[in-house]
Amino acid sequence: RSGARSTIEDFVTGLFFLSLDSLAIGDYVKIGEIEGYVDKIGARTVTLKALDGSLTIIPNSQVKTLINFSRRLKLSSRFFTGTG
Repeated sequence: RSGARSTIEDFVTGLFFLSLDSLAIGDYVKIGEIEGYVDKIGARTVTLKALDGSLTIIPNSQVKTLINFSRRLKLSSRFFTGTG
C-alpha cells in the first residue's frame, strides 16, 4: 500500500471517528487486541493509554474493530471504510 493511500485512509477514518462521535478523550476502548483509555484523537492516529501507563499509537486505517466500553458501542471497519 502506498504512503499516500495510507495517509488518506487514516484521515478518512479519523473523520468518521469525529463525525460519528464514536470516541472521546477518556473513553475506555478496545481496538483490535489493545485496550486502554483514549489519550489523543488525531486526524491520522488514535493514542491509547494502558492501565500500566504505556501509550500505544494506532493509525486510524488499522482500526478493524472498535469496542467503546464507556459507551457500549461496537463498530467494525466495514462501517468506517467499506472494507474488512
